[in-house]
Amino acid sequence: MEDCNNSLPNDHYYPVIIIGAGISGIASACQLQRKFGCNQFMIFESQDGIGGTWWNHRYPGVATDSPSPLYSYSFAPLPSFAGPRATGKEMYQYLHTVCTQHGILNRIQLSTDVTDLIWDDSEKQWIASIVTAKKRTRVRAKIVISAVGKFGSPDISMLQSILGIDTFRGRIMHTAQWDSSVTLRGKDITVIGAGCSAAQLVPKLLASSEIQPRSVTQIIRSPHWVTPDPYSGELRRFWNLCMPVIVSCRLGAWMARSVLFILYELFYFLFYRPFSNRSQFQKRFQRRLTSYIDRKVPEEYKSMLTPRYTVGCKRVILDPGWYDTLKDPRFSLHVSRLKRFEENCLVLGTGKKETKVFTDVLLLATGYSPTSNFLSSISMTGRDGIDLQKIWNARGGPQAYLGLAMDQFPNLFFISGPNSSVSHGSVMAGIENSVCYIMQLLGPVLEGQVASLEVKKDACCTWTQKVQLASKDSIWVKGGCSNWYIDGRGWNSMIYPYVPIHCCIQRSQF
Repeated sequence: MEDCNNSLPNDHYYPVIIIGAGISGIASACQLQRKFGCNQFMIFESQDGIGGTWWNHRYPGVATDSPSPLYSYSFAPLPSFAGPRATGKEMYQYLHTVCTQHGILNRIQLSTDVTDLIWDDSEKQWIASIVTAKKRTRVRAKIVISAVGKFGSPDISMLQSILGIDTFRGRIMHTAQWDSSVTLRGKDITVIGAGCSAAQLVPKLLASSEIQPRSVTQIIRSPHWVTPDPYSGELRRFWNLCMPVIVSCRLGAWMARSVLFILYELFYFLFYRPFSNRSQFQKRFQRRLTSYIDRKVPEEYKSMLTPRYTVGCKRVILDPGWYDTLKDPRFSLHVSRLKRFEENCLVLGTGKKETKVFTDVLLLATGYSPTSNFLSSISMTGRDGIDLQKIWNARGGPQAYLGLAMDQFPNLFFISGPNSSVSHGSVMAGIENSVCYIMQLLGPVLEGQVASLEVKKDACCTWTQKVQLASKDSIWVKGGCSNWYIDGRGWNSMIYPYVPIHCCIQRSQF
């Protein structure tokens, strides 16, 4: 992808720069072109390939957990995926195709870090420090869109307190830092984790004819509720037969997206407190999941894999074949604490009761670090010399109005910002919703009507207070980036349409 690497002189100017070439950054670039005809932008990507999450994650079995009509852009709704959910390779190819079709590959600079952002109030511009392996340059921009995402720091903290790690001769790698050169064939493999990544990884390790491990051991701390894959058996065959025909036209693609969207949104009411029948449906759903454990899980593992909490306290896993794997004679499961490393094994247990697990390769499916500060890799200095991390610390943590913008940081917008995650649907819909709202704000700046836009402090603080109050007795919060976005025309969330821009934004004239 040589066309993604451009050399920039000092103080080069772009109306818009985008940080990150993942799902959010690509969506922003495409919408800049579609809505404003703007191609004077640059995307800076720290990795050496596009795709973000779908560039990082290459472990066996990696796939989306939402059906492909929901895990594709509304403005590019015709992906040709092999099944109901796209594999990691298919997602990367899809994103690359979207970039090619919209002509933005030559607007992406790979292997480039944005280390500093400083607001120049006299020029009403951002000054960005851009670092590559060869040099450090400066770029000026009227608008900055942060599309760095939330999955940049794999969580390996559990290793820090374990004794003997220096003596361990095996290989260790995280699922988000997959090294294809590591030999897995004929090895004793240990997987730590019980979430979606582990559930996708373990079956592929055992089923792959290329890997053929000697053994696979999974160590979990707390089990998740697991639901049967709805896209299996006859339904999968029906999907593979009919869906390519349905999405072959734009109307069919829109209808498929809409129906699936509504079904996933209805699932939300299982956990939404004001819903009067929530408890009844939640208990019924939990009985169904418990029955699934009884049918599929071997007796020796049933107690280990039955959660001790009500469904909804953690993300529900869509079973990719994990429960079937439990019957493989090469597989073993432990719910135990990792006590120490030895030269060729992991020692589990507490006190005098210990179990040794011989391990050649240790795979960490432990998610992402909850303690790494959001955007901590970029120093952001806003109006009047205010540092973003300092103002967040002073206010009790990362926050942003609707998850999109901070006061004292003009013309700076976040995608997948603080308090904007969704837990019951496709992240793509939430991202497009954010991008659509940001595009509404950018219009006056790009068209030269105003010099800058900045959210008011009162609006930002009031919004944060609402989120915190809603969080007190809830697990899931109805936040600013709800999934209520169905097509490229911009059907916004339940919240956005009722937030007049003039009430929350202050404008600076030239």
